[in-house]
Formats: sequence, structure tokens, C-alpha cells
Amino acid sequence: MALTDIINKIAEDAKSEAKTIASEADEQIREIEADSKRTLEAFELEAATTRERASQKAREQVLAGARHQASFTQAAFRNKHIEAVFDAVSKKLTSLSPTDYTSLMKKLLKDVPKKATFIVAPERENETKKVLKELGLSGSVQVAKKGELLGGCIIATDESEFDFSFSGMLRSLEKKERARAAQELFN
Repeated sequence: MALTDIINKIAEDAKSEAKTIASEADEQIREIEADSKRTLEAFELEAATTRERASQKAREQVLAGARHQASFTQAAFRNKHIEAVFDAVSKKLTSLSPTDYTSLMKKLLKDVPKKATFIVAPERENETKKVLKELGLSGSVQVAKKGELLGGCIIATDESEFDFSFSGMLRSLEKKERARAAQELFN
């Protein structure tokens, strides 16, 4: 499975889960608003004209608090789901077969500078070195600390650095997804 397929699957799963969470949060808002409305109507029946303003203010505060709580709950559910999705993707990436890993790395590294410093993940060191050699990429090869990159490599030249490590790509994608989710939630 190509990284783009994985990314698309993540996006589809996240979008589906976000719709579910949004629907649940909307239902919670409706329930909280209904409960609040019933409570406020009971107060209004007992209240005299002089307490009408206080009742209205209380209603607005309760509804604002309910909406805030529902938004907070929705954000927590969404963040929990995003985290679970990225954990699952991380596990899938780290358990790619040697053939799938080699194929993915060839796609990722096809347009990188031919001469650079390559920092490789120790978990996939031999496979990554093989891909570098097959693609005609040369330069020094350094091995990162175990668990730091999860797979893939970082390519450093004098001018720039390219992070094709699994951990780096996932961090970048997760950051974008969290930003998108927050924008949907609060807009």
C-alpha cells in the first residue's frame, strides 16, 4: 500500500469519524439545550416581571456553557481519534514487508539530490542502503538512534534537509490534520 493510499485512507477515516463526532456533539447540544430550556421555563413560571432579565441572562449563560462543553467534548473525541489513527498508521508503516518498504522508499527518494548525507533508521538500515544504492544516491550514511525515525531517512545537503523518515512524515501530516480538524470544529 503506497503512502498516498495510506494518507487517503487516514483522511477518509478521519473525515468519517469527524462527522460521527460532530453528529454526537450536536445531539449533546440539543439535549443540553432542551434540559436547559426546561429548567429555565420552570424558573420563568415562578418569576415575577422584575426577575425576567435575570432569567434571560441565566439562560444565555447556561446555553453558552453547554455549547462550550459540547465543543470541548467534540474536540477531545476528535483528538483522541486522530491520535488513534496515527498510531495505527505508524504501526502499519513500521511493519511493512521488505518488498513494500523498498517500493515505498524508491517512490519517495526518486527525485532527491544524488549526493548528500543520508541519516537512516536502524530498523530498516540494510533495506534503505540497498534502495540508495539502486537509485545511484551517494554520500555518507549515518544511522539514527533506534525508534527515532521508525523507517525512511533524512537527507541533508549543504542547502537543505529533506525529512523522508516515517516519524517526520507522520508528524507533519498529523499537524496538518489537527489544524484542519480544529478549523472545522471552531468555524
